[in-house]
Amino acid sequence: MTWEIAVAVAAVAVVGAPFVGGLLRGLDRKLTARLQGRIGPPITQPFYDFGKQ
Repeated sequence: MTWEIAVAVAAVAVVGAPFVGGLLRGLDRKLTARLQGRIGPPITQPFYDFGKQ
């Protein structure tokens, strides 16, 4: 693997990890609410919460 590809993969990982983490957190909150018989927040709610900070 050349260094250009390694840098590109690292950049995608650094940028993509927070988005994937936010979506997983939103999915977890939604699933937890459904198991408790509630509707729950939208899957994108962690991004809304981050925007409010």
